[in-house]
Amino acid sequence: MDKNRITKMEEYLDLTKNTINDINKAIKQFKKNKKRIYELSNYYGSNDWYTDRENFDNSIKAGILSEDLPYDTLIELHSLAIDLISLGTDILKNE
Repeated sequence: MDKNRITKMEEYLDLTKNTINDINKAIKQFKKNKKRIYELSNYYGSNDWYTDRENFDNSIKAGILSEDLPYDTLIELHSLAIDLISLGTDILKNE
């Protein structure tokens, strides 16, 4: 019996369980907000977005009407989706 190995693997088991729990929470949160996220994606660059941008009077917070913030956020979402596909493939290959 190798106590160091068992201790290390126990630590890895706890880490794995915690990581899975965190990912599951994030997935549930995404699913809960998925419709809103897709609405955001459809709004950015739409005719409504251009109209709102042209008529904006600076009276409310409106980072959505900037070009960079929503673009960068949606690109990050796209990159995340690719990372999730890659990660899922890697997990299945290493089972």
